[in-house]
Amino acid sequence: MLSIIKFLKVSFSILPILRNGAFLLLVLLLPQMARAERYFDLSVNGSFMKAHQELKTNTRTSLGIEIGVPITSYFEVGLGHSLLVDKQVFNESYKEYVRSKGYEVPDGEIKSVDEVADTSLNASVMLPLGSFRPFVFGGMLWRTVCQEDTYEDHGCQKQKMSWNAGVGLGVNVTMSLRFKITYRVTPAIGENKKKVLDEATTIGLTWGI
Repeated sequence: MLSIIKFLKVSFSILPILRNGAFLLLVLLLPQMARAERYFDLSVNGSFMKAHQELKTNTRTSLGIEIGVPITSYFEVGLGHSLLVDKQVFNESYKEYVRSKGYEVPDGEIKSVDEVADTSLNASVMLPLGSFRPFVFGGMLWRTVCQEDTYEDHGCQKQKMSWNAGVGLGVNVTMSLRFKITYRVTPAIGENKKKVLDEATTIGLTWGI
């Protein structure tokens, strides 16, 4: 529930960006939209996972939304926002283990929270094949990373504009609704400042309006 509230707060904070971006897309693409099968695609996705371990409980929540503007049956431009929250809560066994090593343990909950918020502007090329719609996409990415734990709030860091790319598959359920699975990669900095690729697979629903 807290992750949903956080997602809504972040989403509302970027509403001017989404609104201005969507308006710009609408103005630029309106002459072409009449040629497409629909005017807008609204996609939502999310996931929740909780894993219990001996010393802690891990919780991962992800939420995402994207507005796509079809130009033709084969080409679409989309503006999206997603939030990924990783939370670790350490239990009493962990506290006892730390005390056994001679260290002090603070009162209350001991936790660590990492949040990654992405805003993307992508172009997609798709191939309608009956009820199936495979596609590839790529574009610009803006990322904000926040970290905090029981001992210190590390704050948030806005990273430089980057890129993202991937592939996906849409499966029509009705004329206006389809399942959508997407695989995406984004550049990141790993251990020892080594350049790596973050990977994400999401499953959601898309409404054509």
